[in-house]
Amino acid sequence: MNGAEFLVTGYVTGPDILFDRISQVQAGEYLVYDKRDGSLAKHFYHRFWHGSYFLDSEEDLLDRLDEIFVCISQRLIESTEGRQIMVPLSGGLDSQTVVAMLKWLGVEDVICFNYGKKGNREADISRQVAEALGYQWYFVEYTKDKLYDNYYSDEMQRYREYGGNLVSLPHTQDFFAIKELEGEGKIPENVVFVPGHSGDMISGGYIFTGL
Repeated sequence: MNGAEFLVTGYVTGPDILFDRISQVQAGEYLVYDKRDGSLAKHFYHRFWHGSYFLDSEEDLLDRLDEIFVCISQRLIESTEGRQIMVPLSGGLDSQTVVAMLKWLGVEDVICFNYGKKGNREADISRQVAEALGYQWYFVEYTKDKLYDNYYSDEMQRYREYGGNLVSLPHTQDFFAIKELEGEGKIPENVVFVPGHSGDMISGGYIFTGL
């Protein structure tokens, strides 16, 4: 069952992984080990229950959403503890929202980057957004030779083993760009990467249907 789920979605849900009799700690979950009797119990410190909880107007809900964006972004900024932030900035709304909120809250030291085929539309939008916000921007061109050499490298193999962890497909498309930028000395020490693709993961937009 887990294998079929993995092939359809790119990951497995729940506590199980691709190996039998081995489980994972889920998001919002923690384990308590009792040394007295050797028991192990799991608990949730957060659960998400979906439902129509609000009867407010659309305008009021948008105001509340704005407050949530500000709160999340402030927590992000505080968690970086003054370190430089680097954003893989695409042409989509997820990463654009990240950089817009950082700028709005006064963060000036942000580096953006994009990658892919030279002259692609996503890169043009990414560059325009970064320039409008006054953020530094890099582009990494992807070619067949580059992708081939990177994909079959020992470093890539180690990353696949680490990033997959027997529960999901590792996110490889940023890996090639980060490796090249690091080799060129364009990634500061102790930088914090803040991707925006988690919004796309929720929507399922990353799944290729072939249509």
